[in-house]
Amino acid sequence: MHQLVLFSLGRMTMSEDQVLFSPPSPTWIAKRVLTDPSGGAGLEVSIGIPVYVASKDWWECPYMLAKPGEQGVAQAGVGIDAFQALVQAQESIRVALAQDGRALCWLDGEPGLTGFTRSIPITFGLGLVRHLEALVEKEEEKWSFEAAAGKYGRPYGAQ
Repeated sequence: MHQLVLFSLGRMTMSEDQVLFSPPSPTWIAKRVLTDPSGGAGLEVSIGIPVYVASKDWWECPYMLAKPGEQGVAQAGVGIDAFQALVQAQESIRVALAQDGRALCWLDGEPGLTGFTRSIPITFGLGLVRHLEALVEKEEEKWSFEAAAGKYGRPYGAQ
């Protein structure tokens, strides 16, 4: 039986739950540059290939946040398989960005919109997953109709 404690009701704190990447050298597969619209230093977010760590009987997916041109510390999302480790790495990135406190943006978009959004938790089973998905879909449809009617003006960044 696997004994991974990944999140405490979705309120992960990096200082308590962060895992440093175990294997010696991660293979990075994606990078996203986030800018600070207030003129401060942005961040480069990198994510790597998940790796099985036999000594721990879990998978680790490396990720790193670093100021542009600087070397960060490779941390890892962990899981019982590569997919779970990847999802946990993305959630860890989201939490770290929220704790950073700055309204960073991606592709000069809306401040605070980095593209790393919360996913639907599966902790309490399919019933809650379906309920939350339905809520998101209902709100998205409502906002879409309201936006089409001009309630919100043009979408952020639209010409």
